[in-house]
Amino acid sequence: MAIKNALAAFGLDADEATIDTLRTDIAFALRGFIQRSGLGQVKIGELLGLKQSVVSHIVRGEIEHLSVERLIRAMVKAEIPGFAEWGGSPEEARAGSGYRMPTPVIYTPSIEIRGIEWGDARPANTGQPAKLVPAKIAPAQNSKVP
Repeated sequence: MAIKNALAAFGLDADEATIDTLRTDIAFALRGFIQRSGLGQVKIGELLGLKQSVVSHIVRGEIEHLSVERLIRAMVKAEIPGFAEWGGSPEEARAGSGYRMPTPVIYTPSIEIRGIEWGDARPANTGQPAKLVPAKIAPAQNSKVP
């Protein structure tokens, strides 16, 4: 049996590995925002509702003491759109900034999966182009944000 999630490989229970995966993904998204902002740690801390020392921990990847809730609150305060999802195993957990694209739909005249025939199903937005919405980043004063 191959283990795909590194946290589960270290012997964490599935729920702990899932939460740690989400914590890591969200902190990684926040770190990218912090680095792109060009703001100092004190200013970015004010924007995120965090102390400068917590911002420093996020930048250095020392996040084991931070809750997923606290990281999500920081993303909300900075108006960074994001997503988090999980399933029955840690391998299905993921989070990040921006909007997650919906699962693509494959159109077929008729298909049978596990004894159920699906045919002529069409979503309401058939034929409409997908819209990508970039993450909102507050530009730093006298600085360019990528």
